[in-house]
Amino acid sequence: MNKLKGILIGMRIVCLSLIIVSLAVLKAKSQNNEGDAIKVIALPYDGQILLRWAPNSPVAWQLLNKYGYRLERVTMMRNGKALKQPETIVLWDSPHMPAAVADWEELADRDNFAGVAAQAIYGETFELSDNYRSDMVSVINKSRELEQRYSFALFAADMSVEAAEKSALFYKDTSVKAGERYLYRVHSAVPEEKLSINTGIVYTGLDEEIPLPTPQKPAAEFSDLMVSLEWDRDIYSDTYTAFEIQRAQVGGEFKDVSDIPFVSASSDPSQGHIMHVIDSLPQNNVEYRYRIRGVTPFGQKGPYSNEISGIGRDKLIARPSIVSGNAFNDMVVLKWEFDERYLYQIEKFQLLRAENDKTSFTLLKDDLDLEKGSIIDDNPLPTNYYQIKGIGKYTQEVFSMPYMVLLIDSIPPVVPQGVSGKMDTTGLVTLNWTPNTEKDLYGYRVFRSNFENQEYIQITKAALKDTVFYDTLSRNNLTPNIYYKVVAVDTHYNPSGYSESAAIKRPDFTPPVSAVLTGIKPGEGNITLTWIPGSSEDAKDQLIYRQSNTEARWALMQVLAAQDTTWQDSGVNTELTYQYTIITIDESGLESTPAQPLSASPLPRKVQRGIGKLFYSQKEDEQSITLGWEYDQPGVERFIIYRAVGEAPITPLGSVNSDQKKYTDNELKKGEVYRYQVGAVFTDGSSSALSEEVVLKAN
Repeated sequence: MNKLKGILIGMRIVCLSLIIVSLAVLKAKSQNNEGDAIKVIALPYDGQILLRWAPNSPVAWQLLNKYGYRLERVTMMRNGKALKQPETIVLWDSPHMPAAVADWEELADRDNFAGVAAQAIYGETFELSDNYRSDMVSVINKSRELEQRYSFALFAADMSVEAAEKSALFYKDTSVKAGERYLYRVHSAVPEEKLSINTGIVYTGLDEEIPLPTPQKPAAEFSDLMVSLEWDRDIYSDTYTAFEIQRAQVGGEFKDVSDIPFVSASSDPSQGHIMHVIDSLPQNNVEYRYRIRGVTPFGQKGPYSNEISGIGRDKLIARPSIVSGNAFNDMVVLKWEFDERYLYQIEKFQLLRAENDKTSFTLLKDDLDLEKGSIIDDNPLPTNYYQIKGIGKYTQEVFSMPYMVLLIDSIPPVVPQGVSGKMDTTGLVTLNWTPNTEKDLYGYRVFRSNFENQEYIQITKAALKDTVFYDTLSRNNLTPNIYYKVVAVDTHYNPSGYSESAAIKRPDFTPPVSAVLTGIKPGEGNITLTWIPGSSEDAKDQLIYRQSNTEARWALMQVLAAQDTTWQDSGVNTELTYQYTIITIDESGLESTPAQPLSASPLPRKVQRGIGKLFYSQKEDEQSITLGWEYDQPGVERFIIYRAVGEAPITPLGSVNSDQKKYTDNELKKGEVYRYQVGAVFTDGSSSALSEEVVLKAN
């Protein structure tokens, strides 16, 4: 065992970051809410079925190491048909425990992970290294040694199939047949009184064999004697537990960059899905090729990815610097320098420029002359951020610190236009305006006043970058409007003039003042109302309501303008009494209380002189009759013709205009007796007495 411990101490896996990551990954696997159980996975491969399993808790693992596992296979289907009597074969007829200590020696000499597994199972103590001291490692070793042993034992089994087999966590079934489907059961041999551990099962067959996936080509970033490789690990998380990386010089053979596969950096999805590996390059300025492949928990290795290649370049030692920058008559003069001792690394220098600290730099001048020591920008922006880029012999890049130069500017932006807005019922004001177009625009300031022609107070603490502004006001304010103005500011803090004021109407929560009915005058067949409108400035409409002495509800009769003061109701019945009220509506849709009602009864309509006799003519064999009359009373609006059939009551039949004094009835039935009368209706609503009755029989 001392030999095994020595192997553990000396192995390259002492890279602490790899060990701690592995422990976190495997500990996460063991935490669940299912109770103690054995978890099994299967891989049909090359005419055989490979099985891997593991207990899901440290305590179960420790007891199973002592009492062992039993394994059996049940044939459930053959050639697509379920067997009426499944066939059970005991693969392990006696409990299998991890191999004895002596059986690990030879394997541990050539497989470092076997040493880890043996130390985890049989070691008196379990330490990562005798010469590495860390408070964190010390705490884990002392307070969670069982969990640590369990986690590292499973990690070693993932990394080495031989270690898994020695740990009684692996089985290769070579007696399987095509067309059959199997249920594998891994039983616990631990006595129930010690710990109840659920049996692990997996259902599979040779027809489930699929090729191992090819990893995507990694991304690579080459730098000084170093390359950073990245690829998406989540895509292969269900297949591969580790990856091998190979490197080759152009024209040379690929070789593993490490004796140990690289494991995933984290099991926590919140920490990203990218696997990141850094490799040291033997030398710069030489092209290297890289490729990766995945390793399964069964020890199978997938196909290699496509190659990625690149060249490490010497790091540029010195960087250029801008020592001064001055604006003169619409141009900028920059002075810069570079340590001439390192010019041998540089191919050329470039001048870059950006208009602010948020936008990217663009090329302004190429191939700068270091001997001149100065650069002229003869077409500068109002605000300029300069940077000098050094390009190395092998396209490496190095940059100076940005340097800002402002032009002298006294021209303010134009006055903002289109300022408008609205206020909702909660007091939230939304203000917006048309964007200014100046390149050196810095932002906007907003001012507010309760009165249009009084002083405006700035309410923005910093210049706004947007053309929308939100303000919150109290609803309890007597002024009907709030006023805003906007000022534009450029990068030199030159302010524009004030915009036109925008009047924002406050929400109206006060109903309008009611109208006062001052008079009601009954007329012949009509009633006239007079009133004083309410005094509210925002009154919009007046609604006239009426109710008769035979009606239970008020009826809307007319919608009048806010300034109207009189209205006549001509649609009345002289035998009824009516009462009236008025409701005022303001611009916000609020209603006043109804005005105090007034009531009246219309006067009977005046009966005018009757028409007298009617004339008529009836042609033989035609079912029609033409009536005629004479009437010269002024003010007639229309004549109404009345008819009755037999002894039925006489009712209106039709009407003609006042300039027509005849009417033809074409709807007669032969042999029927008809009675006719005619009356006049006047423009003032009065009517005449009916004419004398004419009685005739249809031919």
